[in-house]
Amino acid sequence: VTATAVAGNVALTLTDLSEMEFAEQALAKAEQNQAAIINAMPDLMVRVSRDGIVLGCHAPEGNGALRAGTPVIGKHLSSILPPQLVKLSMAKAEKALATGETQLVEHAEDLPGGIRHYEARVVASGDDEVVAIIRNITPRISAENEQRESERRLQSFMDSATEGFLILDADLNVLDANDKALADHRASKDQFIGRNLAGGANDPNFTTRLAKYRDVITTGQSVRFEDSVNLDGSEIQAAISAFPVGDGLGIVATDLTEQRRAEAALRESQQQLSTLARFAPVGMFLTDANGS
Repeated sequence: VTATAVAGNVALTLTDLSEMEFAEQALAKAEQNQAAIINAMPDLMVRVSRDGIVLGCHAPEGNGALRAGTPVIGKHLSSILPPQLVKLSMAKAEKALATGETQLVEHAEDLPGGIRHYEARVVASGDDEVVAIIRNITPRISAENEQRESERRLQSFMDSATEGFLILDADLNVLDANDKALADHRASKDQFIGRNLAGGANDPNFTTRLAKYRDVITTGQSVRFEDSVNLDGSEIQAAISAFPVGDGLGIVATDLTEQRRAEAALRESQQQLSTLARFAPVGMFLTDANGS
């Protein structure tokens, strides 16, 4: 209620404040909810002005990037971060303010407990400040490094093998091949990866092999068989193992050509020896090294 003197009289003005009070209560509630969400976040959050001054900071225990309670508000980034990272962060902040798009900063720190990797997402917050949400991504980086090392070891094993290795998807497109398989097909890796195995249709036995490969994909059951394989006009005898790999399959082919030729030559030699013994005009005996 507002009282105003008007020509010897008093004028009363009534203002309904209920909507204002409701708006203030709603704003206070929203601020409480926002604070609760921020306090529940495990990530480090920093408000920074356009000129690099820290305006606010949320540093939960265990975030790894900044110890809780460390005084940073009012300080310039140059007193907190390494020079190279300050330059990168300021450039990303300026770009976030100019474009309105989230900017990504990744960096690593060599700490007493080992190297730690961090990711900062920088977003504009008003016309002259940004918010950086900083997360410890060391577990993710470690997992990615372990995955790459595992793949490197697998590739090294495959390339050192004397058998040809192929990995195919469900449509029989080549996903990977070792050096022996590439040599057998007289192709480089760039030429061979992505090729569909149906390209072997010139091989008269291919249709039968294709059906077996399809069965492996459908049933999930491995198969092993021998077959004559035509590789760019050269026919070899191969022992083929096909087995499920994810949604596709893996194939290991062992070249038995020389072994089968040696076995055939041995059988022919034994047959000739047997014939000679049967028709020889004199007695013949086969003894061991001791004369038995």
